[in-house]
Amino acid sequence: MEFMISEKEIFRRKYIVPTIILLTLALYLILAIYIPTNKERPIIKIVFIVFVIALIVVFVNIYTTKQFIKFAKKHKLQITPKGLNFYNDKIWTLISWNEVKKIKLKGNKSTIKKLLLFTKSSELIILSKYNSLENLNSELHKYLDSDLWK
Repeated sequence: MEFMISEKEIFRRKYIVPTIILLTLALYLILAIYIPTNKERPIIKIVFIVFVIALIVVFVNIYTTKQFIKFAKKHKLQITPKGLNFYNDKIWTLISWNEVKKIKLKGNKSTIKKLLLFTKSSELIILSKYNSLENLNSELHKYLDSDLWK
């Protein structure tokens, strides 16, 4: 079965995170205007430096968001009898079932909030970003032993 990165995750990366950063930057700028200063104005220099750093963070976030959206449109996950197949820009990567160390499932009986897969080489694969977590969970249960589930 094939899974894609969910539209919810793309929306979150595309709109919510940059909005929070820009609102924080605007709040910071408003607060900086009302800071009392003395003749030498050393606070203004500090405020300007922090503002420039925050602006750099905003632009880096916008750039990484665009890269993530390009990645998300091409990325696929297939669950096969051999293991997890990740498709990424014409390259397939296989993580075999014997490489899986444990799986963490968080949520209640009706909804799954987090699905994390840990490998023996200490990699963490966040499966919560994919669509249809219930189907993904049932597919994983077909191939993984119950003692791997934590």
